[in-house]
Amino acid sequence: AVELGECPEVSRPPRQSLCLLCKASSFSFCQTHMQWVQEVPRKGLEWVAENWSNGVTRYGPWVQGSCSISRDNSQSMVTLQFSSLRGNDSACLT
Repeated sequence: AVELGECPEVSRPPRQSLCLLCKASSFSFCQTHMQWVQEVPRKGLEWVAENWSNGVTRYGPWVQGSCSISRDNSQSMVTLQFSSLRGNDSACLT
């Protein structure tokens, strides 16, 4: 099972930060490759970031330098932190 949430709220003005989290259960989280994907209106799905079990992280070109992905294996949780939102940042992330 996977539980998605935000910390603390999703709507933010430009230049503010945003933290999204995903808490998992019922599988071996520490051995699992985790990714964030966004749904862009009229464009479909777009890859955002990934975090491998060995600590390797990669980012899509549009978010490079504006967010960071991290994981906490003890809590079975992966977090996506945006440091400075832009006026055109709008998406449904999964």
